[in-house]
Amino acid sequence: MILPFPSARERIGRRIQRRMHQAERHCQRQIVVSRVDGETSMDWSLTMEILGESGTLNVIHIGHDDVLLDWRAAGTGLAS
Repeated sequence: MILPFPSARERIGRRIQRRMHQAERHCQRQIVVSRVDGETSMDWSLTMEILGESGTLNVIHIGHDDVLLDWRAAGTGLAS
């Protein structure tokens, strides 16, 4: 059985998800994420747009290839 290789946007999403889990282990609810070599501007922009539309993340652009991601603690309704 051959598994499909994840798309560029899936790889970006997985990288961000790993960073978010690391932050949560330290009780943090914000991270800065930057586009890395090999990730196209289009894939980066589309991923950030999808994340922003999710309703669970605030995506704050702090540069062309840098964003601050801020998310709420589960169940509190308050930003941490």
